[in-house]
Amino acid sequence: MCFRCFGKHIAIDCRKEITCNRCSKGHNSLLHEDTKRCINSNNLKQGQDTLLATAVVLVKCKAGGYNELRALIDGGSQKTLISEEAAQILRIPRIRRTIEFEGISQTTQLSKNSVHLTIKPKIPSSFKTSTEALVLPTLHRALPSKKFDIDINNEWKGYRLADPRFNEPSRIDMVIGVDLFPLIMMEKIKTMNGILGQKNRFGWIVSGNITRAAIISATTTINLKDLERFWELEDEADDTITDNAECERKFQKTTVTNEEGRFVVSIPLNKEAKLGTLANRQ
Repeated sequence: MCFRCFGKHIAIDCRKEITCNRCSKGHNSLLHEDTKRCINSNNLKQGQDTLLATAVVLVKCKAGGYNELRALIDGGSQKTLISEEAAQILRIPRIRRTIEFEGISQTTQLSKNSVHLTIKPKIPSSFKTSTEALVLPTLHRALPSKKFDIDINNEWKGYRLADPRFNEPSRIDMVIGVDLFPLIMMEKIKTMNGILGQKNRFGWIVSGNITRAAIISATTTINLKDLERFWELEDEADDTITDNAECERKFQKTTVTNEEGRFVVSIPLNKEAKLGTLANRQ
């Protein structure tokens, strides 16, 4: 299903000039994710934004070398996590196991396997550690949500930062949980303009609230995973849908929300597909 017009084709083949009237991106307005829906922990006050502690680390890959990944240092996670995309980049062997992972707001994701990671700092150091990480389909969105205007060279001069570009949005590849905290955290701390700096084996990590009129996610966000299945469906274009209003009517008519808060969408099938389905059932 096309996420622009809900037609029976994928978005790349869509002939409609439909964009979201909220963010102007290439999806239907009904699929726009309200920022408030993505908050899985403390709701932040209007005018505050949160900077979460990140570090750039080196993780051993199958070939024996090390790949650079960006990690969130999260004291609220009981296990270290890694995204499916990052695990594929490393190409390390999988350990088959099914584990249900629950977030702070009791939203769950299913991990079907885990990987053994060997991690070391990007900065010069002899430190090296290893742990088993659960593989999840997705982790955080890019953090922070927007670039912060911070004079890093002035305010943090002389401090070797674990993520020198901590104030710029970038992808999160893994979450380092409390299973590694006793091994990586050190005692030194520093505060600068409301931002907390903590020294660990990967360098100085920084976190805190920044004043700005925005509300963002404070922990792991869960995307609408089921939509990925719709984007992969491919069929002939549906020329009966011409604008957002008609898309909305079609969406409201065929879509419901189940007890878990998930969208249940009726996928249109052509006559041949329906007959084939009936034949298979018989």
